[in-house]
Amino acid sequence: MNSHHELVHIQQARFNEQYFCPECSQSLIIKRSKNERPFFAHYYHSEYLCGESQSHERGKKQIFQWANQRGWDPLLEAYLPAIKQRLRINNKQIALEYQCSPLSLTKIKARNRGYQIQGISVKWILGPRYQRKLHFSKIAQFTQQYHNQLYLYFWNSTTCRLVYRNNYATCSFNANWGLIWQKIRHQTNHLQRRRLISNSLINLAYQNGRIASCCPLFVHDIQKRWPVMQQPIMKWRLKTLLMMEKWPIGKQVTLKYWQQWLFEQADWLEFPCLDFRIVEQLRFQAINDWQKSLVKSRIIIIDRKTVIYRQMPHWFSTIEEKYGEIQRLSTRNRQTDSTYDRMVGYE
Repeated sequence: MNSHHELVHIQQARFNEQYFCPECSQSLIIKRSKNERPFFAHYYHSEYLCGESQSHERGKKQIFQWANQRGWDPLLEAYLPAIKQRLRINNKQIALEYQCSPLSLTKIKARNRGYQIQGISVKWILGPRYQRKLHFSKIAQFTQQYHNQLYLYFWNSTTCRLVYRNNYATCSFNANWGLIWQKIRHQTNHLQRRRLISNSLINLAYQNGRIASCCPLFVHDIQKRWPVMQQPIMKWRLKTLLMMEKWPIGKQVTLKYWQQWLFEQADWLEFPCLDFRIVEQLRFQAINDWQKSLVKSRIIIIDRKTVIYRQMPHWFSTIEEKYGEIQRLSTRNRQTDSTYDRMVGYE
């Protein structure tokens, strides 16, 4: 952008004027590529390169060629805060955002809104920086839907291919492998070592005369799901269960109030690249699964549109008692639905 905060296309830029990066506000210079094509660049000693690295430039060109080979009539543009590929598929404009540098949730939302105003769909493609272990928040920020499934898109600059990844579903504390009892034991170990457990949750358990690692088996989150909360879902389940224990037995609330209460206790992730209806479905699924567990374990009763707090849950007295129960149930028979029902006290 120029000194008047106006976005300027590189083709209209003048070498004798001063320009600034819309992302970091640092000064830019105009350079020429080997093909004599002008482009904006940060000064060599700039602390923040906004993705204008050789890797980023190479990726942009590869994506442009990749789209061109498919007959999508791509157009390389530089008049928005980041370089995009805009193309037309079936008479519909689609923008491909190739992102290599860090980008805040606020900026992602702003760019998506800008495209929405122009009636342009956008797909975010992630570069090398993101092709490593991602935190839940980053997974959520770039989650997109393709053929009714959730994915993240990556560009492989070595093979010049677009890569779809949907292997981000997880159980709490990464207990993703093994039989059910092995997952529960893995999560119990985490709770016992107080790893990833906040002091507020530990204190809440202490106030109730409980030890978090001695929680009932039905609290454990053993079904893999796409991340929807900032923290492991099991922490949210523990928190709400401990809060419920302070309720009087027989307390009644409406189903709407109950589900809203569960919703408010969670620290939800934001999904700026997903339709809000899909986000609501993901959140409702987490709430509904926990609600079913509480019903099956006879902690609550749902009578039409009323939720009744039926009884307090049974916690293990010691961690040794819990490990013993896990071991006993693990040797009873093979992992089946009925076995799991017995493990969590449904039968």
